[in-house]
Amino acid sequence: MTRSFWHGNGVWLLVLPVLIAACLAASSQRMVHSYLAHTRQFATRAQDGVAIFHDTFRATTKEQTRQTYTRDVKVTLTEVVPVDSYHKSGTTMVAAEGGRLWRINLAFEAAPDQVLSVCYARLVSDGVEYSPGAAQVTADGSFELGIGSELCVPADAPGPTTANGKDIESGDKERPRTWEQVIHISLPDGVKPDEFVLWWGYPNYISFPLSIG
Repeated sequence: MTRSFWHGNGVWLLVLPVLIAACLAASSQRMVHSYLAHTRQFATRAQDGVAIFHDTFRATTKEQTRQTYTRDVKVTLTEVVPVDSYHKSGTTMVAAEGGRLWRINLAFEAAPDQVLSVCYARLVSDGVEYSPGAAQVTADGSFELGIGSELCVPADAPGPTTANGKDIESGDKERPRTWEQVIHISLPDGVKPDEFVLWWGYPNYISFPLSIG
């Protein structure tokens, strides 16, 4: 019985490890692609506070066809400083108890047709990330004020957007080629940021190293 089994299946037994390895490699590749699609992986590292960022993304056109678009923007980090408060929608905002607000000043330069309306920002300290809007309250401490994702474009002229992350929609007003934005992020007292990160979609992002005395 044993001799017959090996005689009849010897070739397959030799090939089996190769087939298993190929299946594992294919499965691993799919997992890598899925992982990269939902995480920050590839950094454009700013030099002297300036980053020239290039990215591509897929979206649906008005003709309901999927198309690849490019995203090209120059971002300059001009200042990261602690502040006591700031004003938003006529309300004075402060850090929640035990926290300190930090103001991030940014300057942007991009063509008006670039889709930049939905971006995400974080201050990082020793690997811990802090996001805009978190741990911030009104000056009288009555409630937290949520924050949207329109951090990187002028409120009155955001330019083209991606509705639901899919469809490209033109803005009602053309965005200027250069503009400035201010972002506020709260960190715990005594914590100083060592990096500021900015991105529009995974896996590419911008990294600004910080050196705050």
